[in-house]
Amino acid sequence: MPNNSSNHNFLHTIAAAPALYKWAGVALIVVLAAGWLSSGSGGGASRPQTEPMMPSLLSGLANTFPTGSLTAFPPLPKGVVTPAAVPARVPVQAGPLILPAQTPPSAPVAGHAQITLAGAALPPYGVRPAFQSLGRARDAEPIASFTVDAPKPLAAVAPSAGLIRLHWRAWYQATKTGAHTLVASIAGGDLRSVTVRVDGQQAPVIAGSRAVCSAFDGCPPTATTAAGAAQLATGWHEIEVEAVADVTGTPRPSVTLYVRGPGTDTPVALVPSWPAAARRAPSPCWRPSMAPAGAPSLPPCAQAGTAP
Repeated sequence: MPNNSSNHNFLHTIAAAPALYKWAGVALIVVLAAGWLSSGSGGGASRPQTEPMMPSLLSGLANTFPTGSLTAFPPLPKGVVTPAAVPARVPVQAGPLILPAQTPPSAPVAGHAQITLAGAALPPYGVRPAFQSLGRARDAEPIASFTVDAPKPLAAVAPSAGLIRLHWRAWYQATKTGAHTLVASIAGGDLRSVTVRVDGQQAPVIAGSRAVCSAFDGCPPTATTAAGAAQLATGWHEIEVEAVADVTGTPRPSVTLYVRGPGTDTPVALVPSWPAAARRAPSPCWRPSMAPAGAPSLPPCAQAGTAP
């Protein structure tokens, strides 16, 4: 009964209070009741925690870093090259390479060329032949045309079997800078290979061959043509033709070189030039008073007192 009297007094007090206080009291009672029910103290079991702990741990860990600690590294001082730096590329000149003019060892004479003769035994299939140089000669030729055979000055040492190789060299004077088309016309018999190089360049301007002869039909009368182009500057340029053929092949193959300069329509036979032959050294001579005993007879020296 005392409790009922107390509750009655409490309710009576609320009823006697103004309207604003009444609603404030009711709201307070509702908030207290809701908090008591959510805390589980009302006799129910507490709810298991379903949220993982990792986010709270990471958030707390992140809060321990000072502000600005995750910014970019400070810039390197000027002049320091990092391993990731890419070196600057040197710009490459666009367009084809123009071969500059060369300087002959002496004044070239038109209508001459140099031929070097070499021979080799016929090697097994797939093996490169080992050529042995047999000599060289200066030949008079009005145009760049030669037969793949030993020239007359070297006929005595011409190979009798296997392969023969000729190196034909001459100087050519370009009158205008630009693209020069070189054409090699191969006639006669079979030719294993022919290459044309300009100014000692490793890559040949022309590379060709001729294998059209047969035991029944022989060799056709038409020539085989191989061509290439090179950018030449105005001036002298050295032309080298290498031709390899079988020694016993008949008829002998022949090579004729044509050139078409920039701005021209028709190729013409290349006119070779080669420096004049060097003067021979003077023959030895003896003064009669200094001639040793048993010495061969030699002409007297041109000037008195000249020793050999």
